[in-house]
Amino acid sequence: MNGHQGPWHSFNSSSGGNQTPPVSGPFKAEAGGANNSGSAIHTTGDGYTYAGVGFDLNSTADMAESAQSMSFDASKFDGLVFYAKGTGKLRVEFPMKAFVPTASGGSCDSNCWNVYGDRSLQGTLTTSWQEYKIPFAKLAREMGDPNPAFDPSQLMGIAFKHEASDKFDFWIDDIRFYKDPAPGSGTTMGAGGKSGGAGGSSGSGGDPTMCTFNAQPYSSAGYTWYMFSQGTYKDPDSKLYQTACGYRSTAANAETVANVGTPQYFAAIASESDTNFSTKQYCGACAEIKNGGKTLIATIVDSCPRTFNNGSNPKCVDGHLDLSKAASDNLGLGGDVSGAPPWKIVPCPVTGNVVVRIKPGNSDQVYIENEVLSLQSVVMNGQMASRLSYGAWQLPGDAAGATLTLTDIAGRSIDVKVTGSAAGQDQDTGTRFAMCK
Repeated sequence: MNGHQGPWHSFNSSSGGNQTPPVSGPFKAEAGGANNSGSAIHTTGDGYTYAGVGFDLNSTADMAESAQSMSFDASKFDGLVFYAKGTGKLRVEFPMKAFVPTASGGSCDSNCWNVYGDRSLQGTLTTSWQEYKIPFAKLAREMGDPNPAFDPSQLMGIAFKHEASDKFDFWIDDIRFYKDPAPGSGTTMGAGGKSGGAGGSSGSGGDPTMCTFNAQPYSSAGYTWYMFSQGTYKDPDSKLYQTACGYRSTAANAETVANVGTPQYFAAIASESDTNFSTKQYCGACAEIKNGGKTLIATIVDSCPRTFNNGSNPKCVDGHLDLSKAASDNLGLGGDVSGAPPWKIVPCPVTGNVVVRIKPGNSDQVYIENEVLSLQSVVMNGQMASRLSYGAWQLPGDAAGATLTLTDIAGRSIDVKVTGSAAGQDQDTGTRFAMCK
């Protein structure tokens, strides 16, 4: 998807060790991924000077690193973010076309594979899933020599390499490129990223905590799909689409949402009418949707009214979700689907900190986004805020300078500070909720 294609593969120094999945055998994901995903990449073994797993970024071939492999342009991103756990002295590698042999689709004729990479994960893996961020700006070639300079527009693939002869046993999941926000914007494009370096954190977060909430499946009356360009409100100042929950598109005319786990996967939930968002408590919640053997997580950011413009919308009955076109296509749902499998609330695969934004024209109203679970309450100066019909939180006073206590549906609380007073601008609060065990 999004221009990424190519097979996974195992690799090693071929020095008499053992590795699963084997280099010569089929490569398969295993059950049990990060953030409640269905599967992840897992490799284990020992006895090599190096061994690991990786994938091509742009190849239609079944065999990895074949002559058909091509480069992928990742120059619009600032790095890679992913989840990992286990044991291993990992170097994350980013082979450029200039360092890959011609037989593997590159342009290197001799002394190849001296690629750019990062060793900041070494010594940081634990038995629990942790998020790691690898900025392109910190990469260095394995054998030194900074020439030619790293060029993200010529990436052939990504590899996770254990650099020792001892036992390794590590898992990788949720791999995404990220784009840091422009100064003062707080808006993340792509995957976002955890501040504080590999495995680190600014503000709250830390190790995952237990999350107890209603995870029972919600009956589904079916699924449809929609696009913002079909009539979603567009803010005249920012030029961005804005949903019923207040979430905004990542750019003008983009069918992606900022401050969520996966920007292209979002959903509108059935509500009473276009003037009564009766299910606004689901704003920011994540729905796990399955169809056949496919599963994805979409963030609920919008309303699908049962009635609107004095008419009716028979599709948006209780339990119905109107999915983004990208989510619907990924699940293979096609058009309108009735009698589909139910969906359930799960933790959101977000990265980075909680984001707040003061509503233009209302200095005492804020949007709060990028949460792991939807919010149950917001408190300011000991007074409870109320959630309005369009997703903003009504505070008992001006938002600028206020400290807000946020409590999610699992009963976990954090304090965030609204530092700026400019309306309509995303503010990175520097604080986040811990992920869920």
